[in-house]
Amino acid sequence: MTTQGSDEGSQMETRYEIEGVDREETLQILKERAALLSRSPAKAEFAEDETNVIVLPLGDERYAVPASSAREVQPLRQWARIPGAPPYGVGVVNIRSRIFPIVDVRHFLGVPERRPTAESFVVLVDAQLSDGADVAIAVLCDSRPSAQTIPLGKLRPWRRADDPSDEELVRGVTNDFVVLLDPERLLSYARNDAATPA
Repeated sequence: MTTQGSDEGSQMETRYEIEGVDREETLQILKERAALLSRSPAKAEFAEDETNVIVLPLGDERYAVPASSAREVQPLRQWARIPGAPPYGVGVVNIRSRIFPIVDVRHFLGVPERRPTAESFVVLVDAQLSDGADVAIAVLCDSRPSAQTIPLGKLRPWRRADDPSDEELVRGVTNDFVVLLDPERLLSYARNDAATPA
């Protein structure tokens, strides 16, 4: 491409050339390029936006929390039942000399409850709630959790026909039926239920 100035007056004449292409075809190519450049940038494909999660086995179903909210994974040891605990409250567990409530999220998700066994694990999940409170709970799961990467752009809406009340706890479900939970809402539910008289 070259630019040539005219000797007459201040008027400038611009000549565009593309090697091996005649003038008409050159103008057409430039018009197409201008049209492409004038378009708004396309939004990034969320299908390429992936996140790491910790998958919680609960019966025959698999739920998950973002790995960024999962502080630790431990076998269920050194725990105790608490008399008068809410329905979702399994008890408390000692993790690194700190006591955390054990929460069975099945209570919020319509999954049949199951007592802890020797195979049970807990995932320490923490989040900052909308009121600024930092909350941490030990989420019960039936066996060892696993790490997985899921594409956020391919999450499908969660719909449970028999009980739609848990929909706001769920961000979506993957094609292989891993249900991604919202940790902030989950912890908010657990805290609010704890304050509600049985």
